Amino acid sequence: MVCQLPDILKRLVLIGACLAPGVASAHAACTGNSLGSGSLGVARTIEIDASAGPIFGSLTRQQREPSFLQPKEVVLTFDDGPMPWVTKSILDTLDRHCTKATFFSVGRMAMAYPATVKDVLARGHTLGTHTYSHPYNMPRMKAEAATAEIERGIAAVTTAAGGPIAPFFRFTGLSDSARLLGYLQTRGIATFTVDAVSNDSYIGDPLKLADRTMAELARTKGRHRSVPRYQAGNCEGAAGYSRPVGSRRIYGRAHHGQAALCAAG
Repeated sequence: MVCQLPDILKRLVLIGACLAPGVASAHAACTGNSLGSGSLGVARTIEIDASAGPIFGSLTRQQREPSFLQPKEVVLTFDDGPMPWVTKSILDTLDRHCTKATFFSVGRMAMAYPATVKDVLARGHTLGTHTYSHPYNMPRMKAEAATAEIERGIAAVTTAAGGPIAPFFRFTGLSDSARLLGYLQTRGIATFTVDAVSNDSYIGDPLKLADRTMAELARTKGRHRSVPRYQAGNCEGAAGYSRPVGSRRIYGRAHHGQAALCAAG
């Protein structure tokens, strides 16, 4: 059972940028006496300078940046949404633990559920993009089609959000390429891959998913980037592995003076 796992983590990290007006109040609600002993909380703030288009995370064959995480720090990210019937439960779970996450949203889903996109921002989370229609094997696509997926995704999520979003991107299936990373660099967009994989596409049981995630974090021995995705039941899994961790989060934002991400052209 996940509740029997050892407390292997000390801090939970959030990378972020372009904070919405609700962020400060959401953060304030989880400080001081309101932060319970079982909450994850926030340990520190990281500023991410995306202007040169860096790539973070170990699951890539491309040249990447050194990890910005200290030992036993974790970034929580969620891909593929928004889905109101799942996203709300995830957001509620994060609220209960006074912590934040980074959401990489699919453009067409953001357009379908703009209220949920706005809710993600209103609760103080970071919002990046994950293409427009979630195609796999982007490196095999024609250059024009692949870059259109990136740009349409940015435009759709920006529109749904009602304003600028973080200059953060994640490839579908983590399938990057030097050519596409070069394009993202020209746009000043940071790419985030992962260090620890939850395998949630193949695990339907929330507790097994939590066990798998915690085992991956233990395997990486130090700096982790935990990446649950949007499968049914993930909100339960997130709650399961949050409780035994008892860790704090680190909040992130864009480098001071950096422009927020908007659609090209």
